[in-house]
Amino acid sequence: MWLKRWRNTHGFGVHSPFGFQFTQRVVNLGKKYSFYAEEELRNQAAHLNLNRTALNDAVMLLRLNALSPVSAARISRQAKEISPLITEAWRAAGLTDINIVDSPEDTIADKLPQNGATILAAVGSELTLEDMTRHLTVPGNTLFIIDSPRGVSRQLLQNENLLIISGPKNLLAIRRPQMQSLLYHMHI
Repeated sequence: MWLKRWRNTHGFGVHSPFGFQFTQRVVNLGKKYSFYAEEELRNQAAHLNLNRTALNDAVMLLRLNALSPVSAARISRQAKEISPLITEAWRAAGLTDINIVDSPEDTIADKLPQNGATILAAVGSELTLEDMTRHLTVPGNTLFIIDSPRGVSRQLLQNENLLIISGPKNLLAIRRPQMQSLLYHMHI
């Protein structure tokens, strides 16, 4: 899922302030800088003998939570198997309300915490477009879809206040109040 390439590599030409911050703080932080827990994640990845992609997934989610904090995280078992360091990244970011769920659609409507935003990580085949849209009705909520169905980013774009980062396989959508909906294409 790692953000391998951004069309405007240093944020030049990105007209959304949040999109620019996303570029600067999540995608292109640079080799000189790192977040407080990246070294711990590197050590865990080496201990678990994980590939670079799994480590990069975790580092990106750690940086994302620093830019757009959430109070709770839900991850499907299927997504956890694909990217095993996700929960460790969220713990490193200070999240304590992290649950692994069997059925991601059960976490979308009534069972979400009411005291803050939630990030939901799932595999595309586990959620319908309606489930994704319902999750993104809460300001600040984030949706990370591994192996996203084709065309779902364009369908989600019909909703208001969404920043959508869409790659050939994966999708990241963040609900930002008082912001026009934007769709950025990059390899994630």
